Amino acid sequence: MFKKSFLLILFLSAVFLNAKSDENYKKSFEFYQQEAKKDNAIAQYNIAKMYKDGKGVEKDINKAFNWMFLAAKNGYSPAQVSLAKMYILGIGTGKNYQEAYKWLLQAADKGNVKAKLAIGWMYAYGKGVKKDLKKALKWYKKAAKGNNADAMYSIGFMYYNGVGVLKDYTKAYKWFIKAAKKNHPKAQRMLGIMYIYKQGVAKRDMQRAKYWLQKAFDNGDEEAKNIWNDFEMWDY
Repeated sequence: MFKKSFLLILFLSAVFLNAKSDENYKKSFEFYQQEAKKDNAIAQYNIAKMYKDGKGVEKDINKAFNWMFLAAKNGYSPAQVSLAKMYILGIGTGKNYQEAYKWLLQAADKGNVKAKLAIGWMYAYGKGVKKDLKKALKWYKKAAKGNNADAMYSIGFMYYNGVGVLKDYTKAYKWFIKAAKKNHPKAQRMLGIMYIYKQGVAKRDMQRAKYWLQKAFDNGDEEAKNIWNDFEMWDY
């Protein structure tokens, strides 16, 4: 029954929301309201997002929080992650890292990759938990197994800078290249730097550095442009 309801919501979301008109958003909101009465967590989650963004209904952050809480309580992991974010940022509620951690753990138990990444971040910076870089790395690796580029970059960052681990440029390169291939701009910039300074690579290679810095800049990393200019990469 849940699967059938889930597929129906996906289908109608595509029909109504892809058109992106006010009328279609309103129709979607009405449909989600009907489904939410049946305790459908996905519908409750979508209502929360619509209140948060003011689509199909007047923007109301408090109602967004209440609906997100309900969807999270009903076990929908994307809602649990979104609710955690609301607690972290203080959206519709006071900031509460401990509550955020609690909901992220529930989502992570369901295999939610974003939750695993966020837990890694909380351990890395001591938010809602005691700072523990070993646990941060462990959770980042769990997220990386789910093909999360941010997690791959974070692991690379830890090895590159010796944060919680011995500095290891070879391992840093391994993780940066994985993230870079998924178009992670910071990872692409770091590869450019590593080729310039011969870190974790066999030789200095300004052509490869140029390639990755260009990719990083094309993907919105402004710092890559500064490095490009500092090393006059146009000469290579």
